[in-house]
Amino acid sequence: TRTAALRQQRPPVPWRQPTFIVHEAELKPCADALGQLLQQPGSAWAAEKPWVTALPASLKAQPRTIELWLPAPQPVLRQPSKE
Repeated sequence: TRTAALRQQRPPVPWRQPTFIVHEAELKPCADALGQLLQQPGSAWAAEKPWVTALPASLKAQPRTIELWLPAPQPVLRQPSKE
């Protein structure tokens, strides 16, 4: 977001869930497998179902590329200590 501000551009859209963007259709099975890894017990993203999508046609694809976009972390609410 800082780079966008410096360039006077729109900041990136925040993602609501982990999202894999595949640049080539044949990489989708790999992105699906990576998404399953994110859902392993103990993972910070275990409760989130990852989304796998193709790179928009308006953007230039890079060979052998899968992007991973993660949502902004949510603040942790702490319980007041009972002392």
